[in-house]
Amino acid sequence: MLVCHPSVQADNLAQLLAFAKANPNKVTLGSGGVGTTAHLAMEAIKHLSNAPILHVPYKSGAPAMTDLLGGNVSCMIDALGTSLPRVQNGSLKSLAVTGAKRGPLLPKVPTVAESGLPGFEEFSGKYWMGIMAPAGTPQPILDKLNAVVQEILRDDAALRQRLDALGLDPLPMSASQFSGFLKVDRDSWGRIVKMTGAKAD
Repeated sequence: MLVCHPSVQADNLAQLLAFAKANPNKVTLGSGGVGTTAHLAMEAIKHLSNAPILHVPYKSGAPAMTDLLGGNVSCMIDALGTSLPRVQNGSLKSLAVTGAKRGPLLPKVPTVAESGLPGFEEFSGKYWMGIMAPAGTPQPILDKLNAVVQEILRDDAALRQRLDALGLDPLPMSASQFSGFLKVDRDSWGRIVKMTGAKAD
């Protein structure tokens, strides 16, 4: 989710990009570091919009968020679960969600693509979590682990409630489906790096 300090004179992504174009490098993006999902998602937004936004990398997301809350940087792309309480209490404002569709917790906040950047869907700034095992783990063990995780996601009501509260939507997959997902995800981020010329420091 793209969040900004309340002092930023923009109530949506289009206004933010227009301000950035009129005031080159006055809009600053804090991130948890070069090459992070948040950094690369903003690089995709910059590339698609031609807006000169200044990236300010931090050693992790926590100091970036601290500076955002203090108004030292303009905006940040952050996970819904950590930014939602700050949006709800007014210490931040949300301009767009970086996922492919609007989230149920903030249904009025449009996606980046809906905000005038079609093509961003490919680089939807998705955060995901997965469970992995060491290479060479026997297939029966992988299958058992997968079955147990799927059962927990399906049957543990307290876990589902917690995931919903964080804006996390489980997408159970088989081990082979997850391998395919990893390849698609890696290729997608590789295209962003090539497209934007993003480099590690």
